[in-house]
Amino acid sequence: MKNIKEVASYDGECGRVKIFRKTISSPEPWIVAHDYDPATETWGWGSYFTTEAEAREHFAEYIKT
Repeated sequence: MKNIKEVASYDGECGRVKIFRKTISSPEPWIVAHDYDPATETWGWGSYFTTEAEAREHFAEYIKT
C-alpha cells in the first residue's frame, strides 16, 4: 500500500492483524487492519486512531479474541 508503513503484525487464530502508520499528514495516522483475504491480498476492515497508544491497545484487544 502506498503512503503507509507497517509497524506491527500478528498472525494467529484470529487471522492476520497489522498496525500501519500513514507516512503523509493525517488527523488519524494510525490504522489497525483486520480480516485479511490472502486470495485477493486485501484487508476487509480497519480502524483509524490518532495516537500509537490507541492503535496498540486496539491491536492487543483484537489478538486476545
